[in-house]
Amino acid sequence: MSINEPKMLIVDDELDICLLLKDIFKNEFDVNYAQSIAEAKKFLHSHSFKILLLDLDLPDGSGFDLLDHFEDGYKLVEKPKVMIISAHKGSLEMLKAERYGVESFIEKPLDVGDVKNTVAQLIS
Repeated sequence: MSINEPKMLIVDDELDICLLLKDIFKNEFDVNYAQSIAEAKKFLHSHSFKILLLDLDLPDGSGFDLLDHFEDGYKLVEKPKVMIISAHKGSLEMLKAERYGVESFIEKPLDVGDVKNTVAQLIS
């Protein structure tokens, strides 16, 4: 892993999903993961991420609450590209994702090929 690799933050309360995604992207990104909004905020305050893979159903709130953190004046060098990974892909979630400027929405259960292709498109 090079120091110049872009950083990825995975925010999902399911450890197996975090570890799977970390393993998939370990050769392309410096990957970190958080299992709650509070933990993710700590990472975001101390690191700059190129991409954020975000679950909506977290133990301390909705993934949208973390996106509110960006809207509430949180200063980033570069706002990460956001891909939501969630079992909840209803019309309400899709509308909220669009309002927040989410670049992509992948439904669980995850298709690894779809996730890899979508991430490649987001960073190109």
